[in-house]
Amino acid sequence: MDVPGKQWTSVVSGATETSKTFVQPVAPGESVSATFKVTSGPVPFNGDLVGNASWTNQASGRKQVETAAEKVRNASPIKVNEYRVRSGAPANPTNSFIELYNAALKASSSPTGR
Repeated sequence: MDVPGKQWTSVVSGATETSKTFVQPVAPGESVSATFKVTSGPVPFNGDLVGNASWTNQASGRKQVETAAEKVRNASPIKVNEYRVRSGAPANPTNSFIELYNAALKASSSPTGR
């Protein structure tokens, strides 16, 4: 598994190895799989995570390779403060919002916190 940078990590789930090798031959129609735990780095990123598989064709003795890429993105965390209540038709005339967290309560000097 190729990760996008030194601060990203990829290990086989439940292990410490960064790759998985299957030593037994895989018969036609059978499959093998490995699951990896990928941890992103602290810097925002938008790009590809690349997985590589290679094997030796038992009939020809030739090495074969397959590559797969998956788009990944990490970003800074966000805090949702409120959301808009939308109604179907007819349109919501109040444009109401529901507040999920009121930062002003912490800064308030009121004895009731309001």
